[in-house]
Amino acid sequence: MEAIFHTFVTSYFLSEECYKDLLINWNITNISCLKMLISKSLGFAIVVGAAVVKFPQIIKVYRAGSVEGLSLPSLIMELLAVVVNVAYNVVKGFPFSTWGEGAFLMIQTSIQTMQILYYRKQRIPFYLFLPVLAAFSYFLISDYCGLPLLSKLTWASMPTIAASKLTQIGTNIYHGSTGQLSMVTIVLIFGGSLGRVFTTIQETADPILLTTYIVTSSLNGVLVMQIIYYFNNVIDKTKKKL
Repeated sequence: MEAIFHTFVTSYFLSEECYKDLLINWNITNISCLKMLISKSLGFAIVVGAAVVKFPQIIKVYRAGSVEGLSLPSLIMELLAVVVNVAYNVVKGFPFSTWGEGAFLMIQTSIQTMQILYYRKQRIPFYLFLPVLAAFSYFLISDYCGLPLLSKLTWASMPTIAASKLTQIGTNIYHGSTGQLSMVTIVLIFGGSLGRVFTTIQETADPILLTTYIVTSSLNGVLVMQIIYYFNNVIDKTKKKL
């Protein structure tokens, strides 16, 4: 059992040196090793949380049979940014603990997008959505794209992320309500993006990813404040859907 524990910890959380220092010698004054342990633990916690983070939102829409308050342009831009981000991390070979939530967010954001297309009866886009997404994802990780172009696309995804969040923020202001937005989902995403700022600094120090998470955290914070401010407000149905 001890051997299994040792293998697990040194494979995913600590280096051999830090394992001996923290867990054998109990030297808790080793700050660099403590930061590594916190970063790895937080990273995996974010990945696990991301596996279900958007399901409260998805379930809320399903039960209501309505996508009121959700912005299709916002979700599409968010999805594009997430796909590019995941592809960049895969090609760079970064540890799964530093980006794994992106894979789960990609799946869940795809479901949200398809919900909007379905409930708004946009049948052709609904059926074309997954094949187009799969083709785009394959292109990003293939040699046809390459790391130089992928790096540029990742930098370019930052304004896309900002635009996606700002579109949803603008939709909320326009309607004076957050509609079917789930507070649980938004708060968890906000917490996860804040955590990613710390783990990125500790593990990769990649300037592209760090800037992305700082921007994302700031705008997610605005969405959290909107949900609190517009709590229980009902959408004015006389206004045109965005």
